[in-house]
Amino acid sequence: MKRALLLLVYNLLLPLGLLLLLPGFFSKMGRRGGYSGRFGDRFGCYPETVLSAVRGGRVIWMHAVSVGEVNVARKVAVQLRRREPETAVVLSTTTATGFQVASQEPAVVAIYSPVDLPGVAARCLKALQPTQLVFVEGELWPNWLEAARRRGIPCCLINARLSPRSEARFRKFQAVVRPLYAQLAWVGVQFPAEVALWKQLGPSSVWVSGSVKYDWSENALPEEGKRREIASWLERVFPDRAGAPVVLFSSSSPGEEQLLAEAVDLLPSDCSVRLVLVPRHMERREEVRADLQTLGWEAVLKSREQSPSQGKRALVVDTTGELGAWTAFADLVVIGKSFLGRGGQNPVEAMAAEKAVLTGPFMENFRDLMEALVAEGGVTVLREVRAGSLAQELAALLGDPERCQRQGARAKKALAPHVGATARTADWILEREEILLAQNGPADSFSAP
Repeated sequence: MKRALLLLVYNLLLPLGLLLLLPGFFSKMGRRGGYSGRFGDRFGCYPETVLSAVRGGRVIWMHAVSVGEVNVARKVAVQLRRREPETAVVLSTTTATGFQVASQEPAVVAIYSPVDLPGVAARCLKALQPTQLVFVEGELWPNWLEAARRRGIPCCLINARLSPRSEARFRKFQAVVRPLYAQLAWVGVQFPAEVALWKQLGPSSVWVSGSVKYDWSENALPEEGKRREIASWLERVFPDRAGAPVVLFSSSSPGEEQLLAEAVDLLPSDCSVRLVLVPRHMERREEVRADLQTLGWEAVLKSREQSPSQGKRALVVDTTGELGAWTAFADLVVIGKSFLGRGGQNPVEAMAAEKAVLTGPFMENFRDLMEALVAEGGVTVLREVRAGSLAQELAALLGDPERCQRQGARAKKALAPHVGATARTADWILEREEILLAQNGPADSFSAP
């Protein structure tokens, strides 16, 4: 399908799609904190703090959808600023939680991404004057790409990944998606096996960077102040269980907290644990509390001051951006969305911290990483999703600390191919921009990729 025809069809259908999706979108934004006075970002109306930060210098605009992609962008942005301190890095994101995390990074100027309506993206590009657009992991928007093409701004995709579902969609609708991806100057992919498919999608060049998300070449331990805070919380919530193993449920999905609590109830009487839950979406806090109450458990919410009971209890970390810090205190990390959900959540923080990892059978979104983990012996996979089976695996791991240590060391070894991916990606962004400028002149004159 030609690019112009694709854009025409897209813009005819887009208003209808927005009308259908907006009520649910605004409801979700409200639950996650709203726009905090930054709704104008969506239409290129930026506050003076943003405009002054980008005025008069080189600007690289990075776009990430939500928290996971934002964390990738933050790591790359830090490397970019180390290499080019005078360069401003704008980081746009789609969600309120993503914006909150982006706003905490001094290396970036955080904004909300533009609505992909004709003319809006062009207005945003005119206001920010980027020399390059860097998309993180996969989200591309037709009007945004078209506006960049017309202004001669090169676009690239970093840390590109394909889940099995995405790969199937790409192959099925290649005629539709190829005109989009063909506008990319280059794509950096995480695994060598993905190169062939990305080349079929049409970008000018494809190279293997490794995964920025899996790159833990720098110290992943939380700072001293955060360590003291976490230790204080564990002491406050579990005063009667000092020294008991910490079982962390990472990015849990609906129903999974209840499953883990049921499994803990089945552990031998001499197997005491401190259960810490980090739901994938913090707005589920009341749902998690209600689920645990049905089993006679108390959910102690980190966002609130409350005195825990002396009965069965779990600490629910319902504040944003803390998973990595809490992972450092865990003895065993259970990966969410792999038991009752589908696709799994990212186990890399646990791997980097050399923690024993336990997953359910549904980790399809991390197929390549799981293959490496299994090959190294760095993961325990529960094949049968039942509380009894989960209790058996928990008891086996918690009863053998040396096994947990060995498994954690092997898990970190599986990350070795990705060490340095962040630095490689930052270098490539800067080098490719210099090459394009040398070939085509300033950004307002060179042709589209």
